[in-house]
Amino acid sequence: MRCVQSKDRPQHWTLVSATRRHRGAALFSVALLALPLGIGVASAVAATCASLAGLALPDTTITAAESIAVGTYTAPNGQVFANLPAFCRIAATLTPTSDSNIKIEVWMPYSGWNGRFLGTGNFNLGGHIVYDGMGFFLTLNYAVANTDLGTSPLTNPLDGRPLTGHPEKQIDFATRSTHLLTARAKQIIKAFYRERPKYSYFFACSTGGGQGVHEALQFPGDYDGIVARAPQINWTHNSAGNTWNLQAFDGPASITAAQATAITAAVVNQCAGKDGGVSSDKFSDGPAGLPLGPGRAAVHGQER
Repeated sequence: MRCVQSKDRPQHWTLVSATRRHRGAALFSVALLALPLGIGVASAVAATCASLAGLALPDTTITAAESIAVGTYTAPNGQVFANLPAFCRIAATLTPTSDSNIKIEVWMPYSGWNGRFLGTGNFNLGGHIVYDGMGFFLTLNYAVANTDLGTSPLTNPLDGRPLTGHPEKQIDFATRSTHLLTARAKQIIKAFYRERPKYSYFFACSTGGGQGVHEALQFPGDYDGIVARAPQINWTHNSAGNTWNLQAFDGPASITAAQATAITAAVVNQCAGKDGGVSSDKFSDGPAGLPLGPGRAAVHGQER
């Protein structure tokens, strides 16, 4: 599965090729995060935003500490948000190793904070701060944060060459950037409100979903709840699969559109109704263990 973002409503995502139960669960998770859970609302802050510019944290350099007025806000990447509450924007660079360059941002509402922290995820190989989720959840009175995964600047979000030969950057991308984002964000939030978040959640999709899975497995104490949708995990197998697809579809052994259609029809014919889905499905819901092999699909006459 993969996530597709709505252009009109950035907080809404569609899981392509997902079943109805997956779509329902995704919408429910967004609704659940939007509900007030009886947590006391903080009405005021205890420190000025500007004062956080001098906040001393391990391997951390605060690069921006600015107060953003209520209303329309243009993010550093040019993205425009309307009707945001007044908030404190903190940007920082984390350098846990000499080859690390992890960018993070933390947004904290000046009033009405619900006492909760929400971490958000990235996409592909990162390389930039993703502001969409931050803007949406800020309007729900969360203190929110995001990281570029330590891969900035990345002109091609699918190009992994900047990580080649940089093992520490690979660790930053895989796990360390998300964990440190979480730790530093909580420290920044405490410095601003003079209290730690009562609850912490993580919400993301695709690569961000994978970030959530890693957090749950490797740093289970970071979050009280994690919504990891369509998680991009097991990069080794995934990359091998992508390489195979590239050679099969774009190389000298490429197949035609008619052949691809015939293969799809053969898979659906063998799997639909036997893989946990319904017989009317136009896709396979889980072909593992089903008796399907290349010899079962007749493609273009005698070709198999």
